[in-house]
Amino acid sequence: MLNLDIEMYKDCSLSKLIIADESEYDNVRVKNPTLEITPPNFPKINVAFQENQLNIYNSRLLNIQCDRNGNLPDGVYTVRYSIQPNIDNFIEKKFFRTEILKCKYGKVLLSLHLEECCSDLSSKLNTVLDAWQLIIGVEAAANDCDFVVAYDLYNKACKILDALKNCEC
Repeated sequence: MLNLDIEMYKDCSLSKLIIADESEYDNVRVKNPTLEITPPNFPKINVAFQENQLNIYNSRLLNIQCDRNGNLPDGVYTVRYSIQPNIDNFIEKKFFRTEILKCKYGKVLLSLHLEECCSDLSSKLNTVLDAWQLIIGVEAAANDCDFVVAYDLYNKACKILDALKNCEC
């Protein structure tokens, strides 16, 4: 029995999108594997796809930037995988990417100079941890397909981190 499935792997890379084929083909000969990716705020693009493998895409392959090492945007990626007959055999999923926000979180956390003691470190650390809880909330909302809530939480976390970005301790 044919069971198409894909997953986005998280690898903490700002410049790579990894889509894994987790399908069960059960003696089905795969013909015309097609993957369409719609990055946030960019048009849909058809990309090469190999079944039973990890498929790695960068900003150049997704027509986002000329530089293959450029950052991929955070937000909702719509991914549609199909095999022949493509109109009947397909799966479409949405994934919410948060790699840029997580990178910002890490930079802000390290900017607090946790090894030093200062009077307002505890307060700033609690604020950064609030942002982390929002990031976890983004992923939970996205896993529940509530992308409106996911974007709202994303923007709140971003605002908190931006306010602390240049903090000195």
